[in-house]
Amino acid sequence: MIALGTAGLNPDPTVKRSILLAAALLASWGAAAAAQMPGVPVLQNAFSNPGLTAGANIGTGDVGSAYAAAVAWAPGTGRFQVSGGIGVLTFKATDAKSSPTYGVRGAYALPWPRGGKGSFGTAAFVGFGGATNDDASVSTIPVGVSVAYRRAIGETRAFSVYGVPFFQWSSFRPDVGDEDSRGQFRGSIGGDITIIPRLGATVGYEFGGTTAAGEAGTSGGVFGAGVSWAFR
Repeated sequence: MIALGTAGLNPDPTVKRSILLAAALLASWGAAAAAQMPGVPVLQNAFSNPGLTAGANIGTGDVGSAYAAAVAWAPGTGRFQVSGGIGVLTFKATDAKSSPTYGVRGAYALPWPRGGKGSFGTAAFVGFGGATNDDASVSTIPVGVSVAYRRAIGETRAFSVYGVPFFQWSSFRPDVGDEDSRGQFRGSIGGDITIIPRLGATVGYEFGGTTAAGEAGTSGGVFGAGVSWAFR
């Protein structure tokens, strides 16, 4: 969940508000943390922050908790975004080992109206993520869409809220035993807010289909939060 900022502000008061709305920024978790990581929610805003954004993220759910760093980049048009992150996944089970985790994601956005300064937007995305240790490895591929709304708060801040339905294909490969693969329909809700220019925060929650212990896929809900810094 790399998040917000107010980059690209124009001092002309006749266009200031529209530029603020156009900069109701995200660069997602994706998220996990700006990409798809096991242990963090799949969050994808439909609005992106032009240039480079970096963030720190945390996710927690039924299985355990994930801590990650992420980066995202989008061109000046904000039409598409690429993001990636790395971190560590710790499990609630006392005998389970922590796992390195990673994820990458690409998204293509379309604001409403198409001029880019509207309050609503949609995005389509696909990602890949995984985690591994001596006992097992998992991988996930989420494919989905995002529907988002954004609004300015005064002259230097903004917020955005969004919903993300998606399909996720997961694979679980234990060190001993057979590999298990399956698909799930899940969803998430999230919000980004500009704290100060360039500094943003993101919170979100993922929910939907669950799996049993030892099966591939996500079990239960997953909460995530993060902070980010926009360099442009």
